[in-house]
Amino acid sequence: MRGYFTFILVFVSLLLVFTMLLSVSKSDFSQAVAIERAYGLSMNIKEILIESARQGANEGFAIYDNNHDIRLCRHCQDHFCTYDRDYPNYCDDHLCSICFRENDARASAIQTAQQKITNLKNHKFDPDFSVSFTDPQLSVFLKPSKLSKNGFSLDYMSVDGEIPIILSSKFISTKSKLPKLVISCH
Repeated sequence: MRGYFTFILVFVSLLLVFTMLLSVSKSDFSQAVAIERAYGLSMNIKEILIESARQGANEGFAIYDNNHDIRLCRHCQDHFCTYDRDYPNYCDDHLCSICFRENDARASAIQTAQQKITNLKNHKFDPDFSVSFTDPQLSVFLKPSKLSKNGFSLDYMSVDGEIPIILSSKFISTKSKLPKLVISCH
């Protein structure tokens, strides 16, 4: 008699396990998959925003650095040039226009970084999701460098405000944000 009850108990247990497996396999996981995909896409977008800003800042600074020379600043009025052509630091507007200035170097780095980020708005990250984000407020910082052409190199940049990121699909709509952060430009 014991064997009979054990057999019935095992049979009923197996029947319950198979019933639960069948009901689980028929469940709709589309919502869970959409949430996981949205999370992964959000993380990828954050990484892309950071890397695009870093590359843009490096590119903008390099272009400015290559096209300007700090030695030509002696031809600018704010560096006490003279209008007498017999002196090596005579005032010359053309030479002054290609003088390396820290503020302009930072502005060039910021402009190129923001342009790279703006170009991402036209990119289709995922066929099922529409992605939108705002333009960031960036700051760029230089450091003295004896090995560079003009005595400065790009040190780091900061994202001064949060960047909201909105993802929308037919299954889910989510909001995330890239927080204030500092990005090393080395």
